[in-house]
Amino acid sequence: MQTFGQQLRVSGNTMSAMVFWSLLLVGGIWASWLAWAVQSWGLHFSTRLSRSNASSPSNGRPPTVRCPSMQKSAGCPVLLGQEALGSKGSCPVSGTQTFNFMMDMNHVHLTLWQYLWAAHCIALPAFALVVSGWCQIQLARLLSFCGLLPEATEEKVRRMIYHLVLENLCTGVARIDDTEAEGRVATFVYSPFPMYVDCDDCDSKVRFEVKKRMVVKLNLDTEDFLTAELDGEILALLHPLWIH
Repeated sequence: MQTFGQQLRVSGNTMSAMVFWSLLLVGGIWASWLAWAVQSWGLHFSTRLSRSNASSPSNGRPPTVRCPSMQKSAGCPVLLGQEALGSKGSCPVSGTQTFNFMMDMNHVHLTLWQYLWAAHCIALPAFALVVSGWCQIQLARLLSFCGLLPEATEEKVRRMIYHLVLENLCTGVARIDDTEAEGRVATFVYSPFPMYVDCDDCDSKVRFEVKKRMVVKLNLDTEDFLTAELDGEILALLHPLWIH
């Protein structure tokens, strides 16, 4: 009995030591993260002017980036006619140069508490998502290398593009066509269409370009991706997936 009691005491001491060192490690990581957040705020946000300051570009009324009907309950019409394909219609998405400058986020002021909240409630979950996504990609590569992951068929890729467009880019519908052969076909038009492209001659390896028009057609009945055009040129199947 005495030996058993000694073993229990040793196990309890070991568990307490493990808890102590675990808490110490977590506390050290959190303290380092907090110190980095305070230093980052001091470098980038502490000297910026509040919106209440007259010298701030955001001082006064917020920039008008929507038409009045969108700011109310009616909402802007997004279904445009054939003649308005690719145009902004009656709902402009960009204002004057002054408004565009006011929308620049490089002057936005954050207090220390606002920045610390963002560093904990936004940055940490986002970092966790990046790490988990990277792990999933590496696991998928390993399974594919071992032949345990089935090859993606063209049908699955087209279905994936269909859902990506509907989930992420469902704000620029130009029109919906009804045809007997293909059913309901939704035409998504984005004009202008900003994007990053590879650039071997650039320091950052990418450059920013603005295309005139991006047109994507989806079949709403079969949940299938049909075609995608960028400035009139038909894109290959994987190009829309890469863009989205």
